Amino acid sequence: LRLWGFSLIAIIVAGGFLGVLPLAMTLALIMLFIPRWLFAYAIRKRRELMRDQMVGCTQALANSARAGQSLAQGFTSVCKSCPQPLATELRQIIAEYDHGRPLPETLREAKNRLRIDSFSMFVSAIVVSLKPGGRITHALERISYSLRENQRVEQKLQAETAGGWRVVLILAIFPFLFLAGF
Repeated sequence: LRLWGFSLIAIIVAGGFLGVLPLAMTLALIMLFIPRWLFAYAIRKRRELMRDQMVGCTQALANSARAGQSLAQGFTSVCKSCPQPLATELRQIIAEYDHGRPLPETLREAKNRLRIDSFSMFVSAIVVSLKPGGRITHALERISYSLRENQRVEQKLQAETAGGWRVVLILAIFPFLFLAGF
């Protein structure tokens, strides 16, 4: 952050000395927002990764429930085979449960913290099926199927819009390249 702040000041000072202060201010303004953009991009990528990992997690949890394990035992076993970053979140849920908090409460807290649609759907299905008479195995299988279909549709949408985004990017950059060449 110090280097970034020093760079902002250096750009403005250099622009003042070179007589291109408006250009330097514009560049400094852009540099001011770059960390926020990078941070938002990293968060979005992490959420997408966790969304994609939810499919395998719910299928493994359904298999462990079908094998006769309790839900807490299933979370523990799934956590060992689940990739990062979802494994960290599952470990936190298990740790809170081991410290005496009810499982539905820990799941709801994780849902509020993560704010990922697939995880919210997963938590809602588990909380509802934990009520007396709920069939946890059936609910986990259905949610796994739903998450897999949602993932398939989202990936298809991303693949179909990727070409359009490339054209938009080229058209947005072209005027600047033209001016630079001129």
